[in-house]
Amino acid sequence: FNKGCYFFIRFNLRVTETIAQIDGVPPSAAQLSDVKTAVETSDRACLFSEPGANEKLIKAVAPDPAITFPVLDPLNAGQAPGPDYYAVLIQNMANAIQSCTSN
Repeated sequence: FNKGCYFFIRFNLRVTETIAQIDGVPPSAAQLSDVKTAVETSDRACLFSEPGANEKLIKAVAPDPAITFPVLDPLNAGQAPGPDYYAVLIQNMANAIQSCTSN
């Protein structure tokens, strides 16, 4: 997910930083430092990941065990295709966000 993701814009969720691997190039040390600073200075930090994200990388920028790492799956990989596919996708993402923001 990036800062301009329609989902976050639509539901008025503030994204401070993102870690992205683009075209197979891992994030830079400067980018990771920016994310770590944002986490350390935030009064409420949620770090969302996508399926298959590098968990070691996430824990490196947020070593505090109180910070949770809900998974947002924009492809809803575990859901079988069907008429309720999109509704389940949105509900799963909302549940992941709520699990972090309600703590």
